[in-house]
Amino acid sequence: MRYLKLPIKGNLNITEGWIYTQEERKIHHNYFHKGVDFQTSYHQPIFASADGFAVASYHRFPLNDPLGMPLLYMNKPLSNGLGLFVQIYHPPKVYGANEWRITQYGHLSELKNHKLLRNTGPIDYDLEGKIIRRNKRKRKYKLSEIELNKLISKFRVLKKKFSWISNIYGYNFFGDIYTKESYILTPDEILVLVKENHPSVCKVKQGEQIGYSGQSAVFYGNLPYNEDNIKSINEFENTWDEIHLHFEEATRNWKSGAKIDQKDAFGIYKSKKWYQGKGLMHSMFADL
Repeated sequence: MRYLKLPIKGNLNITEGWIYTQEERKIHHNYFHKGVDFQTSYHQPIFASADGFAVASYHRFPLNDPLGMPLLYMNKPLSNGLGLFVQIYHPPKVYGANEWRITQYGHLSELKNHKLLRNTGPIDYDLEGKIIRRNKRKRKYKLSEIELNKLISKFRVLKKKFSWISNIYGYNFFGDIYTKESYILTPDEILVLVKENHPSVCKVKQGEQIGYSGQSAVFYGNLPYNEDNIKSINEFENTWDEIHLHFEEATRNWKSGAKIDQKDAFGIYKSKKWYQGKGLMHSMFADL
């Protein structure tokens, strides 16, 4: 379905495709991206790709290695997540089929409508417990008690210096429609909030500005901004990636909230070198 329009203006350059490049996989060890990254500069306008109902949240977590320890970049812990992001619910009449779809716009520096943000605050990640439990479950290559204690000591040093590694944001999946993460609400719940004129949901039109590009959640080392007050995030240097807009198109299992049926909006499903030329003509974007 060609129901979308590009969320950025200007030259089109994809920095990461459906599959991560080898260079980026070396940093975070993930293979599938299941989205596309649009190259942009800092604090550039981001636009709704289609009509729908917009919500906003903040999503961030530490990356871990196979032992459960924080993954390091330049010898410092590595953060990832959607950061400050907007999710738009697209009704069936917009998508052109009998299902609701969503688009996500990640790593923003600021929202156009600040009232949309539902930041539920940090949740204790208990990384130390995770390291211990992961080792206990191993059948092979289990660490000895001495080795495990050394690893825990190393973790505690990191935690003392970088306390953010023990917190995650955007994972409050319990509560009612007014308190849990707005991006896992069902379409029916969204419509209830719209009817109530609740500030955490608003109608948006295709091409309407929803925020500004940034680099939120994509950092290493010291936390570069205040996560409890993220109305506007200044550009920072300790990032492990170029400035970009992360874009996804998908739907959800509305019972569990899990994201499913993710689609490459360009229809390519490969790494970034394939996202150029004539290949971009076969996409969900009607303006290509």
